[in-house]
Formats: sequence, structure tokens, C-alpha cells
Amino acid sequence: MNRTSKLVASIASVLTIITALIFLVERYFNAPADISGNWEIKQIIKESSYKPYIGKTATFKIFITQTDNEIEAKGEKWWIDDKEIPFEQHDPIILKGTVDKNKLTCTYTLKGIKRETTGIIEAEISKDEKSMDGTFSGTAADTKGPIKGLRKK
Repeated sequence: MNRTSKLVASIASVLTIITALIFLVERYFNAPADISGNWEIKQIIKESSYKPYIGKTATFKIFITQTDNEIEAKGEKWWIDDKEIPFEQHDPIILKGTVDKNKLTCTYTLKGIKRETTGIIEAEISKDEKSMDGTFSGTAADTKGPIKGLRKK
């Protein structure tokens, strides 16, 4: 091999390594937060067209499954105003959405005894991926307010 061929081969090798490093750095810094697992999500109703709902809370136990940036979750309502409710009142909830870096955006469907309620959740995920804070809005009496989520073991 002459000098020019060796130089071209060396430059190609260096460019390959740089390209691989750029790919890994971009993937690491742009990877979505991993929120798979058990969570408790609390909705705090601050606004509603039905005044008795204002100030109420509902807390759900959910299990999130995540593939890349897509999430699906299933769970049940367990507490109202921080009081555990009877098992027969554990309305099922289903969530579907995405995680973009540390932001969760999803829709939910709550299958209540009297009606099905739908809504949207937007939340920021903590750097340690153990909590989230955000907002929700739902079709049940135009409810809106903050949500807080805690990862459970």
C-alpha cells in the first residue's frame, strides 16, 4: 500500500468512529425517559362545570409498558380524596401516548359505572424517572387540574 492509500484508509476509519460516536451521543441525549412499571397518578380537580368536583382528588394505580417512545398503561382508581374506595368502585383506566425526552403526552379512557370519560394528560418526568408533574383535562364535567405521579416498586 502506498502512502496515499494508507492515509485514505486512516481517514475513513476515523470518520467511521466519529460517525458512530455522534450516533451514540445523539441517541443517549435524545432518548425518551423510561417510565415502564408501576405508578400512582393523582388528579387534583381545580376546574369543573360541576362545582362539587372542585377540590376533589382521584388516585390511580397503573402499570405502564413502554416500547421506544410509545406507552400503554392499564390500571384502576383506588382512592378518592386520599381515602381508599371499595373494590367494586375501582374503575378501570387505560392510557396511550408518547414520551418525548422527559415529556409524557397521552390520552386516557376511564370506564366508570355510569359513563366512559376520556381526557388528556401532559406531564414532565423527573430526571431520575421516579416522579412526574403535569396537567390533565377530562370530559367528565369539563374537569381540569394538576396531576402528580410517583413510581412505585
